[in-house]
Amino acid sequence: MLNLPFAKPKNYLTGVDWLISTLDYVTRRATGVGNMSQLVLELDRAPDEAELRRRLNQFAAHYPVLSGRTGRAANLAPYWKMPSRKQVLPLSLNVYQAENAHSVLTDAMNVPFKGPREHVAFQLVAAAGRNYFAMTFDHRLFDARGAEAFLALFDQWRKQPGTTPPAIPLEESAHLNQWRTKFAAGKLVNRKLIELMAG
Repeated sequence: MLNLPFAKPKNYLTGVDWLISTLDYVTRRATGVGNMSQLVLELDRAPDEAELRRRLNQFAAHYPVLSGRTGRAANLAPYWKMPSRKQVLPLSLNVYQAENAHSVLTDAMNVPFKGPREHVAFQLVAAAGRNYFAMTFDHRLFDARGAEAFLALFDQWRKQPGTTPPAIPLEESAHLNQWRTKFAAGKLVNRKLIELMAG
């Protein structure tokens, strides 16, 4: 069996990543925004906006994956290319005073990310005496459970000043083997996608 070499450490994309990226591409063409979702929390009280923004960006600085993008390694295998910690983008936090929180949050779901390296945006909404904190996220980065885990990790770190957020291991093999089987599977997937997009 032929196994091609690959450089380490990299977070190479898997078949699931390819499918999610395809869905993102299709929805972006159809709607103007990619394959994204939103997680909304109702808060007991309104947080300090400046402090929340500062803490979010301190937290994000430990996770360059948030500012990553797809790239190709020397072996042509696609992977999630992450910047250095100094190049991590600040997180977007938009603050709203509104009569209808649902309308504001729905509108936020129709706003595309600012560029290919933004995958998370936050909304802080005060409406009808209630406060909501929402995270709009790119499905290429998080599924629903992953988004919940990310917010839980942020909340846990926020309550422990002076600590360093835990590292998240991000390494995946390029799986450059069994080419004939994978090529055949890829042809089937491509044909089905062409059929779906044509119909």
